[in-house]
Amino acid sequence: MTLDHASNQYKALGHPARLRIVNLLSQQDSLCVCEVMRVLDFGQSFVSRHLAILRDADLVMAEKKGTWAHYRLLPAAAPLLSAIDLTQITELQADLARLKLSACETC
Repeated sequence: MTLDHASNQYKALGHPARLRIVNLLSQQDSLCVCEVMRVLDFGQSFVSRHLAILRDADLVMAEKKGTWAHYRLLPAAAPLLSAIDLTQITELQADLARLKLSACETC
């Protein structure tokens, strides 16, 4: 890994929306874009843009299933997330509670 690559990964986690997305993905094998949209109450283009940044930083990967893309964390994200105690962030815990209540019926 290069210094630039590591820096890009940390930058990708530096935005609140991307940290919220990564937090959700850390609790699931994979999530559909529509699930992320529903749980975080973000629009499709906003979610897709931030997932693209995470993908470019090699933190997530996408798999197409029908018309929807499903995302999962890559192993490279684990060391970065272990340095942050996400359980202490109230907003992230509220996102996880909404995720448990959300079931995707379209994908």
